[in-house]
Amino acid sequence: MKYRLLIILSLLVIIQSFGQDINKIAFTSQGFDEPPTKQGKPLLIVEYKKDDSGNFTATHYLKNNSKKKLENSITIEKERVEVFKEWKSKGVKTFELSDLGISDDPIRDKEKSEAIKTTFSLPENLLVQTDSFSYCQKWKMTKTISTGGYELEMVIYFANNETEKFVFGSNDLGMGLFDLKGYLYSFKLLSEKIPNQVPQYDFFSMDNLANILLTYYKTVECEGYYYNEFIEKNSKRSAQENRMMTGWDFVEYMRQRKKVK
Repeated sequence: MKYRLLIILSLLVIIQSFGQDINKIAFTSQGFDEPPTKQGKPLLIVEYKKDDSGNFTATHYLKNNSKKKLENSITIEKERVEVFKEWKSKGVKTFELSDLGISDDPIRDKEKSEAIKTTFSLPENLLVQTDSFSYCQKWKMTKTISTGGYELEMVIYFANNETEKFVFGSNDLGMGLFDLKGYLYSFKLLSEKIPNQVPQYDFFSMDNLANILLTYYKTVECEGYYYNEFIEKNSKRSAQENRMMTGWDFVEYMRQRKKVK
């Protein structure tokens, strides 16, 4: 009986693993006219299909269903796909810069030169915590929106016929609606892999990642405000506990804070 149970569990793991296998990755780019016109801008789609080696390669792109050949094929290496699958299965929400293939230098350089300035100095060790960003962007004091713009999608097609979609609009950051975790997951697959014939091909470039991460660090400064509030409410904490942020969970604190109100 015990062996039968082990066999059944093993089969379930194999089936689940097969079900999470990826057959195709698609990226779509749709621009919007300013002001909107009847004709609209073309829909462009790049499809990366799995080959025998396990890599995902695009040789063409579609422009309003018209097939256009790429000058050079573009390949998403299977190693990237395996990392994406691991992140997805574990529900990874916290990233080191090395996970994203970027150092802190371009972020610090941009902070010195760009219009986006952090109120406080950037921390010594730069981490990206997507839950903190999701909470903080809801409390943005100003919201901005523009006409025109674009909508981008990355769609994952699994072997079990399921799909997973990540959507990004040009107004997401301005409106406090940006899916940072989805962007980082998509970046792992698509960084420097969008053909330059496609509008917004640089959305997943290293330079744009640095811009978005700088916006992240500016946005999550709100956590400092609530941490100070947490310290004031817990006056018996030691100076070392406060300095080391012992017992601090920003997301849980905001959940409890919301319940009290």
